Amino acid sequence: MIAFGINTALAGSGPFCSLVFDIGTAATYAGAAELDWVYWNGAWVPLTIKDNTNGGTGSFDTAGVNSIHWIQPADWTPQDATLNAVAVGVTGYWIGAMCDIPAPPGDAITTATQQHRSVYSIVWPYVDIFPDTNAGSLQVGGDVPAITQLEFRNRSDNLGVGTALNLYANRVIMGLRSYDRGPDFSAYINLCLEQNHANITCVAGSALTTFPVDHTTATGMVALFNPGVGEPWTTSVRVQIADPLAWDYTGTFHMFLRAFQSGGAVGDVMIRILMGLGSHQVTYTSSTQVFTTTNAWQLLDFGQITIPQGPFLSSDRFIEARFQIQASTLNGTPNLYLYELILIPVDEWAGDFVDTSNEAGTPIIEDAFLSVNSLIPKFDLRSVVWLIQPALTERIRSVWLPISAGPVILQANARQRLWFLTLRTFAAGSADWRCEPYIGSTLQVTANKRYLSMRGDR
Repeated sequence: MIAFGINTALAGSGPFCSLVFDIGTAATYAGAAELDWVYWNGAWVPLTIKDNTNGGTGSFDTAGVNSIHWIQPADWTPQDATLNAVAVGVTGYWIGAMCDIPAPPGDAITTATQQHRSVYSIVWPYVDIFPDTNAGSLQVGGDVPAITQLEFRNRSDNLGVGTALNLYANRVIMGLRSYDRGPDFSAYINLCLEQNHANITCVAGSALTTFPVDHTTATGMVALFNPGVGEPWTTSVRVQIADPLAWDYTGTFHMFLRAFQSGGAVGDVMIRILMGLGSHQVTYTSSTQVFTTTNAWQLLDFGQITIPQGPFLSSDRFIEARFQIQASTLNGTPNLYLYELILIPVDEWAGDFVDTSNEAGTPIIEDAFLSVNSLIPKFDLRSVVWLIQPALTERIRSVWLPISAGPVILQANARQRLWFLTLRTFAAGSADWRCEPYIGSTLQVTANKRYLSMRGDR
């Protein structure tokens, strides 16, 4: 058996939902030998995974970089796991691949080897476009933004809708932001006491809010708001972004809240977000949103918000930015589970790409990728899902709706990050957008420089 874990004694640790391998020597299998994936909850129990390392005979039989993915079990708890009845000596979240070698003797697995890098888990929702360290130059040169093609592949779904690991995507939201505008900016602010920047404080807004353990979340914690009957507008969670980090958050964003209404009926709870800057208590109040369902991992859309630089500066900075997530109950006493405040940047380039057919067989699944292509003029902003055929021919599977102010670009001569948010829904025309953190994807970026007139040596 081989086991993988995250040590919960370390700061910023928590549960995880993926592992990425770089296999040098691939495993080979004899007879009925196999590897079974398990997780530890006091005993080793079966874990359902999407295994991209398995080319047909078993895990790790394919050389190169590949990954496995799973949904974090609710009963997965940090413990000191045992291997062959021997304690590991580290308390953490553990999964493992257990070698099952049945009779007759001789059935076996030739061990795979890892090469070039450590095994890691996907924990970042962005890609960096940074300098080429070999050439010492930026990856996107020139004087004007480069037009771009993005190929977005889902690695976590197990052959699409209706399967055991159902993690397809049929909406992808992207936002570009220059790195030097705020190196410590994160589009995701965890609404709990874990895994935020040191200058971000998240606290209960009232005595009705607690922070219980939740092993299904990205951090292992959640903000739980228990309103009373007919609760008026009450702040559930307060988020403070203090100086100097607050400066990194100036700009325009598409604001979302990842949350879950447990119990009650649709419309029982209203949600709004208040923002304040510096000494100003409230400078912005969002629209009011309600949960469209009582399903888990809902995404509430609060539209565009701007954190300005101008009139709120004090000694060239404002002191802090504050968010208050408020709720009001109209009926019943449902519980609110609040996961993350999400700020996707939209002031350099942003896109929202939606499969208008939704679940009708056209999401991003294992055998298809989303191509957002601005390199070909006739494809400007046209977003399509291509189905890769066994003969390596590419065929358009469906056309997605692109929502963007212009073609896909990368800024010239700039370090930059492209942020992502993936969603899925379950019926055509449904507003039930679910946003599980377990969806894992890869991205291939192709940029084409543009020249508007004759240039020099750049």
